[in-house]
Amino acid sequence: MFDKIKNKSKDLNDSIKEKVGELGGKATSFLGDGLSEINGLKPVLEKSGFIIGDVFFGLSFPPKIGIIVEQKAGGVKNLDNLSDNENLSKLQSAIISSIQKVYKMNEMVENHDHTIGQIEIEIGLPPGIKVHLNSKESRAFAS
Repeated sequence: MFDKIKNKSKDLNDSIKEKVGELGGKATSFLGDGLSEINGLKPVLEKSGFIIGDVFFGLSFPPKIGIIVEQKAGGVKNLDNLSDNENLSKLQSAIISSIQKVYKMNEMVENHDHTIGQIEIEIGLPPGIKVHLNSKESRAFAS
């Protein structure tokens, strides 16, 4: 009986190692594809007054990659320029559309003594967007 339990444990351990190896390979491929998409988006965002302040990656099932977009001074004024580039992938267009939709709330947010700080866009299943609102009293706005 002990041998049977030992064999089952070994089989389970081997199965886990195999699954982790598969996930690692898929995650590496996903990360490479995601970084290519992100790098293609950088110049478009920069021309429009935004930067990719951070890239994050989650080794989960399924794996996730995401960006944190930040506005440079005057960035909101250039939002219309974001959609002028016709050479964007579907994913890049979706990211830009998301940024534009978030900033449509900017006036309302500012009326409540906050401003849109960062937009965290998670690419994966399911996709997600988190908007970080900064208080206008934040030290980030101190002169």
